[in-house]
Amino acid sequence: MALTQALVEEFLSASFMEHRVSVSKTRRKLEDGTVTAAALAGGFWYPGDADYYAGETFGLLNEHQHLGVFLEFLVRVDRVLARKVVDQPDLAASLSDKLIWYRDLSTAVAEETARQATAAGVPVPQWVGAATRVFRQLNVSHQGAISAGPLSLPGSAQTAQ
Repeated sequence: MALTQALVEEFLSASFMEHRVSVSKTRRKLEDGTVTAAALAGGFWYPGDADYYAGETFGLLNEHQHLGVFLEFLVRVDRVLARKVVDQPDLAASLSDKLIWYRDLSTAVAEETARQATAAGVPVPQWVGAATRVFRQLNVSHQGAISAGPLSLPGSAQTAQ
C-alpha cells in the first residue's frame, strides 16, 4: 500500500531525522535522570504546567516541540492503523526495530500526561491512547527484538553456540 511506504519514508527522511535525534537526546536525559517524565508531560495537556521542560533548541525547534512532532507522527500512524488503510505487518516490519528506541520515553510521557490531566480534572489528550496503541499494534517491544545469540568475533574468547 502506498500509504504504508509513505509513512516509512517519512520516518526515515532527512527532515524527520532531526526530530528523531532530538527525541533520542531527550530519551537519554530521561534515562539518566536529567529530566523527569513529569516535567516533560506538563506541556502535553491543557492547560498543563507552565514550568514544563522545553529543553534545548535543536534546529528550529526545542526538545518539547520535536517530541510533539514525533508524538503527532504516532497519532497519524494510529489513525491509519485503525482505518486499516496500511499494511500493518509491513509497517511493523519496517518500523518496529526503529520505534523501540522511542517507546519507553513516549509511553512514560503518555502515562504521566494522563496522570497529570486526570489529577487536574481535565480530559486526557487523545494522543495518549494513540501513542501507546501504536507500540502495541506494531509489536514494538524488547521481547520482539531480533537476537542472533552471543556475538562471536574472530580471535575473541567468546564462541558461537
